[in-house]
Amino acid sequence: MSRMTFIDNKEGFTALLANKVNEYEDLVIEGNDIKIMGETDSPDCPVNGGFCDIYHKRGYITSAATWSGKSMHITNTSPLPPQNIMSISAWGSKIVFNRLIF
Repeated sequence: MSRMTFIDNKEGFTALLANKVNEYEDLVIEGNDIKIMGETDSPDCPVNGGFCDIYHKRGYITSAATWSGKSMHITNTSPLPPQNIMSISAWGSKIVFNRLIF
């Protein structure tokens, strides 16, 4: 993943990959030039009313590789939280972030 920006996220950013076939080989999850922004000028509760959603927000959730998981681009609705892991770990995984800015 490269050159991504995440702004004012409710659930945060993560990389979860399935890798049962090559569990003990090197699987590198790499992110380059990623910016994670916190609160913005857009309020969760506008002063003029209309809606008010207050969330406990996250910027980043730990990345991992597991035996099974969802596809890279999820095509249908999925229950929250999206990072809910329902599989055992793949041992040969390594997470590398270069130029990660909070």
